[in-house]
Amino acid sequence: MSYKNSEGYDDPTAGEAFRAIRDLEKRQARERLRDLTWDDYGISRERYQEMRHFCLQYKAKRAEADSLTDASAPAIRYDKIGSGGGFGGSPTETAAIRHAMRTEKARHDCRIIEESAMWAAAAAGYRHIWKALLVSVSEGLSYTQTMRRCGLPFGSTDFYGIRRAFFYRLDVLQTENEKVG
Repeated sequence: MSYKNSEGYDDPTAGEAFRAIRDLEKRQARERLRDLTWDDYGISRERYQEMRHFCLQYKAKRAEADSLTDASAPAIRYDKIGSGGGFGGSPTETAAIRHAMRTEKARHDCRIIEESAMWAAAAAGYRHIWKALLVSVSEGLSYTQTMRRCGLPFGSTDFYGIRRAFFYRLDVLQTENEKVG
């Protein structure tokens, strides 16, 4: 697809210039990300490890969020009736409330992980790599392993810079959630 000038004619030179500018802007965005360290983001090693392990639970959380529907509420154990429900209602109500809370928490956790991946990919100028980034953080894959599985249009330094941006965004979303909730 070529660029059309203001008169509607094809202008391949301008199209090439615009593409070159777009590529330069992407490269500059990646270079800014790749140069940032954990200290620049204000994330300690312990906090990084906490978020890393949170992301490693993504598949289990996704499976729980997808499988828990209203029809899959746990069965009531009648041998526990009269032992005092946690919410003060009947065993059915208690099970349904716990079920709904667990489902909502799993959905929320998955949403903030996915949003962080989309944000970091967009910040690097590669919106289409968010799923590869998600696979990497949720399965603990290195650059080489992610490259083999998903293919990436950049090198390891850029990849780890984008991962740091992902964890920064995840930290921001989790911190906001703690303040609200």
